[in-house]
Amino acid sequence: MSSLTETLGPGASVDPLISDFRNQQPVRAGSLIITVFGDAIGPRGGEVWTGSLITLLDAFGVNERLVRTSIFRLVQDGWLEAKQVGRKSFYRITGDGERRFEAASRRIYAAGPPAWSGEWCLVIVPEAAREVRDPVRKELGWLGFGSVAPNVLAHPAPDMKAVTATLAGLGADSATVMMHATSPPGEFRAMQGLVRECWNLDALAERYRVFLSAFETLGDALMRDGPPPPLQS
Repeated sequence: MSSLTETLGPGASVDPLISDFRNQQPVRAGSLIITVFGDAIGPRGGEVWTGSLITLLDAFGVNERLVRTSIFRLVQDGWLEAKQVGRKSFYRITGDGERRFEAASRRIYAAGPPAWSGEWCLVIVPEAAREVRDPVRKELGWLGFGSVAPNVLAHPAPDMKAVTATLAGLGADSATVMMHATSPPGEFRAMQGLVRECWNLDALAERYRVFLSAFETLGDALMRDGPPPPLQS
């Protein structure tokens, strides 16, 4: 099978982006697979044969071994589930995976957050519920929560529907304490430092700059040249 860059021809608008992805170390195959499932496979039937996924991801420089390893990890992490048909394995995104993906999509593609009310949402994991602490921190981290203390997570304006669904899905809704709080005006400077520490805003801003630099010309190029032809096996 020819590579995607060869299929599109030299100078195609997506070539530099695919080249950059291929040069990543390590290659973030798991993120790519979930993006493919959420954006392409889910809306078109929901499941895919492993061999088809291997063929597709080969165009991005992801070899068969890495695809299989990444799929195994995504199943272990609750993102994907398998169905056996004869000797073939088909995969689809789980209900929990769909919920995570939809919550992330809302954060990514929303027009913009509403004006902040000055209120914080705090989720506290009591010491008696330490067995759910790591899963709660991981899942709420996907929703943008920061860890202000080992057992306290905070967010200035979370998607409360997603938060409650996440805690319920983990079976942690009755084991955690959720409350809302405000900070006095005089604490603003200290709050700035805490926010930068919990969310690492400098690193986040740099990642946005890199993203915009990579993609800012893509829209114009696609408008000018049209979409690339489909990948051929």
